[in-house]
Amino acid sequence: MSGCRSSSLVCHEEAPWFPYGHPPITVVDKGARDLGEFAAEQLLRRIDSRPDNGRPGLEGVGRLIRVGSRLVVRSSTPAPGRPG
Repeated sequence: MSGCRSSSLVCHEEAPWFPYGHPPITVVDKGARDLGEFAAEQLLRRIDSRPDNGRPGLEGVGRLIRVGSRLVVRSSTPAPGRPG
């Protein structure tokens, strides 16, 4: 991308090296880390045999978990040029 001024690069999900690239890469971070942490907590809760939310009998009940997304803007997405 070095020297290219008419295009932008946006990736899905953060990678550890994206901020250090040339140029640093803009990402849509979809919360994979947060979702992974939540899943690990739930797994440990099951392993410890603790009832889900303190209510016995709900271990197999599904639920909706929402993890937020965020746009991390870096230099790989320059501002659009103005026609002139």
